[in-house]
Amino acid sequence: MKIKDIYTSIVGKKILMAGTGSFLLFFIVVHLIGNSSIFIGPDGINAYTKQLQSLPAFVWLFRLILFALFTFHVFLGIQLYLQNSASKPVKYAIKKSLKATFASKNMIWTGIAIAAFLIYHLLHFTFRLTAAEPLALDPLGRPDVYSMVLSGMKDMPSAIIYTLGLIALLLHIFHGIQSLFQSTGMSCEKMRPGIIRASRTAAVIIFIAYLSIPVIIFAGILRY
Repeated sequence: MKIKDIYTSIVGKKILMAGTGSFLLFFIVVHLIGNSSIFIGPDGINAYTKQLQSLPAFVWLFRLILFALFTFHVFLGIQLYLQNSASKPVKYAIKKSLKATFASKNMIWTGIAIAAFLIYHLLHFTFRLTAAEPLALDPLGRPDVYSMVLSGMKDMPSAIIYTLGLIALLLHIFHGIQSLFQSTGMSCEKMRPGIIRASRTAAVIIFIAYLSIPVIIFAGILRY
């Protein structure tokens, strides 16, 4: 495939989708590792946040790159969805989707749900626009992210929103990993069952790990 055809062809766009998706998946894992420091307590996540704040140039560069990748990934996803829809203008009376799954058939909608959840998450914790008061400091003068997360997830509406967002992420990752192997030519009929099992396992592990944070907070296991 020529370089100029990568963006103009459907196959090329799928490869770009796989590439941007793999970087976003990498961030999801890294973000999960950082968030997991909350299990240590204030000395875990507050120290982690303080360390990040000591590297402002790196953090903002990483955010800009991540934003660009996410925007491009969404843009490609919408384009592919519209192209696929246009190529199938007639809806048949009998739909055959032996290999299609719920996750694969609803990638556009789980993607939109993830984007909406991300906006809520940024407003909730990063920009603090939905918070009643600004981020406080802990006794050691560090941003008290530990208390912020506990107060932000102790109510039922927040717990439900985060759970729904994580369900969308679970479905999106499950099919996304499979698509990555298929789009890059690393999948074949013999390997496909193993790739499906690995994709399912990875998606479930990420889902449970992320969900454990709001669950233990809402259950009162983590306290101030």
